[in-house]
Amino acid sequence: MPAFRHPVVAVSHGPGGLWLLSSEILSMSKSCQSAKTLQSLFEKLYPDGKHLPKRILVVSAHFEAFSGGFEISKAAKPDMIFDYYNLPAEAYAVNCPAEGDPEFAWKLEASLARNNIKAKLVDRGFDHGVFVPMLLIRPRFDIPIVSMSINSQLDSKAHFELGRVLAAFRDEGR
Repeated sequence: MPAFRHPVVAVSHGPGGLWLLSSEILSMSKSCQSAKTLQSLFEKLYPDGKHLPKRILVVSAHFEAFSGGFEISKAAKPDMIFDYYNLPAEAYAVNCPAEGDPEFAWKLEASLARNNIKAKLVDRGFDHGVFVPMLLIRPRFDIPIVSMSINSQLDSKAHFELGRVLAAFRDEGR
């Protein structure tokens, strides 16, 4: 095992697009404490910019596959998917200019196939389960982001096996 392993972090998108607003709505703007915690997360995980990841893989609960397996976005320049409703216009004007990593998507799909986990590559943009936390965590967008689905038709064992295969990628650094 290498001296440094990239962390696995579970984060919430909080109140969705409300974290992106400059004005206070129900004390849920990007100035609330939970948003500030996410804003400081990357520096805590990677102090002094050491051991930065090659990419960030986000398994989003807002990206759900309904086939017999999982889906991985192979989009090189993912679009924005505004999958929230009835928010001020400001919440729909945000942009997450991070690039995807199609080469990694193919590599991940092949690794899952070798482990008998069904997955398919799709062109999909960033839903708010991806872009809301990432706008707070790494707003420089200098690290590619790949999004991946969950599948509520599969049991927890299937998702655990997915995590087991994904764990091998934690050792990939820059």
